[in-house]
Amino acid sequence: MLTTITCVVVTCDECGDNNERDYIPHYTGESDAIEQLCVQGWRVLGDGTLACPVCVAKQTCQLNGHQWAPWRPCHCHGQVLRHVGTPNGLCGNEFRWCERCDHGEERSCGATATTAVA
Repeated sequence: MLTTITCVVVTCDECGDNNERDYIPHYTGESDAIEQLCVQGWRVLGDGTLACPVCVAKQTCQLNGHQWAPWRPCHCHGQVLRHVGTPNGLCGNEFRWCERCDHGEERSCGATATTAVA
C-alpha cells in the first residue's frame, strides 16, 4: 500500500543546515517542529526566520562578545610552518576558543596581537 503523508522538514534560513545527522527529521506540523527544534537550540528570529544552534551561537557572540576559554599552548613543536619555534624547541604560540561559537584565535606567547583561526 502507498500512503501520502504530509510532514514538515526544516532548514536554517541563515546557513542552510537541515538538521540532518543520519537522517532528515520529519515533523507532524510546524508547531511540533518549532517546539522540538527550540529544545535543540534552534530559534525563531524576530523576522520569522529560523536559525540553527550554530548560527544562534554566532549571532549571540556578535551581540554579546565571545566566551573565551583560557589560552592554551600549541604543542606542534614548530611543525606548523607559520609557527616560530622557541630555543627550547617548543612552538611559542597559544590558542583559545570561544566556548559558545567555536571561533578561535592564536597568538605568539607574550604577544598582545591575535589572529583568527579558521
